[in-house]
Amino acid sequence: MTTTKTSAVFNIDDSVTFRISRLFSKINTGVARQLGSQFHLLLREWRALALLAQHEPMSASDLVERSPMDKASVSRAIARLTELSYIHTDPNPLDGRMQTIRLSRSGWSVYRKIAPLSVDRQASLLSVLTTAERKTFFSMLDRIEAQATKHFSDDAAPPGKAPAAKASPKKKNKSQIR
Repeated sequence: MTTTKTSAVFNIDDSVTFRISRLFSKINTGVARQLGSQFHLLLREWRALALLAQHEPMSASDLVERSPMDKASVSRAIARLTELSYIHTDPNPLDGRMQTIRLSRSGWSVYRKIAPLSVDRQASLLSVLTTAERKTFFSMLDRIEAQATKHFSDDAAPPGKAPAAKASPKKKNKSQIR
């Protein structure tokens, strides 16, 4: 039986999402291995620690918004970091339903051990670029991210399709407003 190979319309090797995903996978695998072996942390736990170190105090919702993690991943990270005594939570004084999350002393201690390794890794990865190329690279990433946000927003229609008509917003009663 013979098969005829037709020319591919789509070259996955030239796909932005494929290339970024492949790079992301290589970096994440190495980082996860280092974090696990040296610090017994998962990548999501390190990301939460690093975000808290930069932006504390934060809520779980803030962590979800600022990170590539979903609610479930953030929840698991918070639970584990609490178990390790790397963070502590307090009721939010403005909204008792929410928790305010901060690093504990031991959280700051482990952060100070891992952060220099992250800085070194970043420098090593970017060492193949000149200073001007780095600036251009990050500018390009910013533009692609903004375009992805625009392209995949709730209001964006798939390419070649007209945006769906929006229903007029319903008024919310006070019990629905949060």
